[in-house]
Amino acid sequence: DILRRPELAPRFWADSLALWVLCQTGSGEEARGHTAPLLARLPANSFQRGFILGSVGRFDEALPFLERTAVMVMVSLMFDQMWDPFRVDPRFEQLMAKLGRAAEYKVARETVARMRTVQTAKDGAGPTKEAEARADAQPRPKK
Repeated sequence: DILRRPELAPRFWADSLALWVLCQTGSGEEARGHTAPLLARLPANSFQRGFILGSVGRFDEALPFLERTAVMVMVSLMFDQMWDPFRVDPRFEQLMAKLGRAAEYKVARETVARMRTVQTAKDGAGPTKEAEARADAQPRPKK
């Protein structure tokens, strides 16, 4: 609908995730083709531009717009896989600090790491040290 129905209001979260999915599934060129029309419809200083640019891997260009991210969508920066490639960049943590969310971001990433550890153990990839420690701490039934 992005190109066929230009009268539709931009759906910043849905549009950026759709572009990201296209890139992840080998259709990056198609995603980049949708980027310009979406950007043309957004205000020049909109944080939504950062989401669109980030979704197609253009973090350097996205960063100034992401600094304006609305509180209601900051959770995306903390949890969405779309941002994983950029988390190793020190500017990502600096961004979270500029947004006043450094502490929340740290907790969010620690939570994701714990969830992945537990899921890995559940998936049968073998128990992790953390999962083993929790298991050892559980009371055992008496024989």
